[in-house]
Amino acid sequence: MSRNRIAILVLIGALVITLGAVALALLILPFKDMRPYTAGNEASDRVGIIAFGDQGTANFRQRRVAALMESVCRSMPQLDFIQTLGDNFYFDGVTSVDDPLWRDSFEDIYDTPCLRSKSFHALLGNHDYGGNPDAQIAYSQTHLGTNRWNMPGRFYPTQVGEVDGKPLVTMVVLDTNTSLDEQIALIDFTFGNAADSIWRVVAGHHNVRTDSVNYHDDAKLRNALLPALLRNHVHFYLSGHSHNLQLIEVPGEPLYVVAGGGGRPPREVLPDPKDKPLLALQALGFASLLFDRSSATIQYTATDGGFFTDFSSARYTFQVQRACLENTAAGHCVVKVPEARASD
Repeated sequence: MSRNRIAILVLIGALVITLGAVALALLILPFKDMRPYTAGNEASDRVGIIAFGDQGTANFRQRRVAALMESVCRSMPQLDFIQTLGDNFYFDGVTSVDDPLWRDSFEDIYDTPCLRSKSFHALLGNHDYGGNPDAQIAYSQTHLGTNRWNMPGRFYPTQVGEVDGKPLVTMVVLDTNTSLDEQIALIDFTFGNAADSIWRVVAGHHNVRTDSVNYHDDAKLRNALLPALLRNHVHFYLSGHSHNLQLIEVPGEPLYVVAGGGGRPPREVLPDPKDKPLLALQALGFASLLFDRSSATIQYTATDGGFFTDFSSARYTFQVQRACLENTAAGHCVVKVPEARASD
C-alpha cells in the first residue's frame, strides 16, 4: 500500500474519530447533577418561580440551560413552580400525547433530582401551533409522563402563596397566538379587585415590549393587552419569543421580563434600545423571581449559546418594592444588585 493511500486512510480515520467525539459530546454535555436532593421547608409567605421560553430543541443548548436550572433550583430558598413561556417543542410542536418529543425535549431533559420535584406550568408559543396544541393540554389532563406538565387550558389563572388571607402571587397565563377577547375578560375578572392579590403577574409568549433586533413590540398586544394590564395594576409581564434575556422598565407599566433563552441560538439585542432596558443580553438562560409581601427579586442566569465555549454563567440580580410599583407618581423602581460571577 502506498504512503499516500496510508496517509489518506489515517486522515479519514482521524476525521471519523473527531466527528464521533463531537457527536458524543453533543449527546452528553453538560454532565447532569444527579446528587440527591431534599426540598427545604416551604413557606407560604414567599413564592419562587423560574421562567423561561423557546426551549424545546432537545440539543446541547437546552441541556446547558437545564443544567443551570438544576443548580438554581437547588439554591433557591423557595421554588413553587417553573413557568414555560412557549415554543415548548421545535420546530412544529407535538402531534399527540405519544409524540417522542415529550421524552426528548421535556422528560429526559429536566430529569435531574430538583427539577423532577417541580411542576412545569406551560403556555403555548407560535411554534407549538405547528403541531397539535391541544395535545399539550391533554398531556397535562391525563397526568402522563412524570406528571409534572401543567397546562389546564390554553389560558388559565394560577394562585400561589398566602399572606394575611390573600394570595401572594396571582398569575394569568395567556395564549398570545389567538384572539385576546376572552383572555382580557379573564384578566379583568381575576384582577377585578386589585386588593385581592398582593402580586399580579401575566405571562404570554409574545412580547408587549422588546429591544430585540429580530422581533419588535407586538402591535396587537400594545393596543389590546397593555390597557388591560394597566387598568388591572399588573406588576409583571413575562414573555419569551425574542430568544434572549431582557428586563425592561417603563414607568407606569408592568415590568417586562423577557426570558427566551431556553434552548434556541440567542438573538441580538438592539445596540441603542429605545427603552434603555436594565438588562439586554444575547445569551441563553432564564429568569428567577422570588416574591414576598413587600418586594420581589428578579435574577437572570445567563450563559453562552455557542458549542465551543466554556460552561460558565453569570447572574444578574434586581430588586423592586411593590409600594414603588403601585405609586403612580414614582419613576424608576428597580434597583440593580452588584453582579456575581458563577461557574456552574
